[in-house]
Amino acid sequence: MKLRLFCSLVLHKNISIMNRICIAFTLAFYLTTFSSFGQATLGIGLVTINFDKADTFFFYKNPSDTAANKSIEIIEDQSSWTIRNSDKQVQWLNPEALSIDNGFLIFRCKSIRKEWYEVVVNNKTGQSYWIKQSGLMRYSNWCDFLKGMFGVERASDFRQKLCKEPIDNSDEIKYDGSDCFQVRSCNGDWIEIFTPEYCKEGYTDSKTIIESAWIKWRQGDNLLVTYFIDD
Repeated sequence: MKLRLFCSLVLHKNISIMNRICIAFTLAFYLTTFSSFGQATLGIGLVTINFDKADTFFFYKNPSDTAANKSIEIIEDQSSWTIRNSDKQVQWLNPEALSIDNGFLIFRCKSIRKEWYEVVVNNKTGQSYWIKQSGLMRYSNWCDFLKGMFGVERASDFRQKLCKEPIDNSDEIKYDGSDCFQVRSCNGDWIEIFTPEYCKEGYTDSKTIIESAWIKWRQGDNLLVTYFIDD
């Protein structure tokens, strides 16, 4: 089953396949997937903006500026949400994740200043702007963010072994089947992964149950895992 990226504004993302995960589910899960190799800085964490009504978000070159440099206006168009002038917005906007239908945007966060977040608005170019903090926004470091994901898998463009310990020369855990993991804990550039219940019951071709293993989630500014947002 190919996972779907729910976006009213179509942006370039790396969509991967997590075989047959959702076949036996009676409820629909909307999953956004993303992985990155050799793109913008990972920053210090992520800023999630949730919205459930028309709204406008302003982006500034500097927190001291009185006029915004860019803005995103969420509007209702024929009973669904969309971004005003989306054909023009896509020229500068390429965030970490975007789902207008499900009411969220996610940006990588480069730094935090009192009442302001510096966010990467384009993961291809690395362009960043400042956005004023509000009650609609939530900051998470990368560890907490990944622990909250529906699932993770190793990025296809950087294959790595499953390790017994979070060290490069660790013994390998042999694994047979497609990746289907969740994150339990973090140790620097490493995450501890395990096989969740939904992967144990035949929804994937995974033949190995992982109680605990370690993989790298980052190498410098390269994201080494694909994550799946359950929304």
